[in-house]
Amino acid sequence: MADTPRNILINPYAPQPAQPVRLRDISLLLGGGLIVGLSLGLIAVAVARFFTHSKFVAGIISGTTVYGSWLVGYQWLAEKRGCDRLQARFSMTRPKVLLLAAASGICLIVLIRRGQFTPLVWH
Repeated sequence: MADTPRNILINPYAPQPAQPVRLRDISLLLGGGLIVGLSLGLIAVAVARFFTHSKFVAGIISGTTVYGSWLVGYQWLAEKRGCDRLQARFSMTRPKVLLLAAASGICLIVLIRRGQFTPLVWH
């Protein structure tokens, strides 16, 4: 029996060509993530304000819920639509670049906390 496309075993773990992300998917992710993130953010800030009155902690928690909802939403959308997952998208980025981006975010938080840099004035 000759090897034809019908009798060749297909590896389910082989990389499949990814479908491009459509504008409709991006707008759905943006709108849905914003609604879910803001709703969860308000709840999380209310709970955080019960324990501490720090506006910095409330801002970190609300930002984490908003951006976390976008990350979870993208993972869900990628699985549903057959797009590249976040791991596949960032696997092409060099690890040094990712570490530098994470370190710069941490440094920015430290500078804001120490009062050296105030992008937003909280009253």
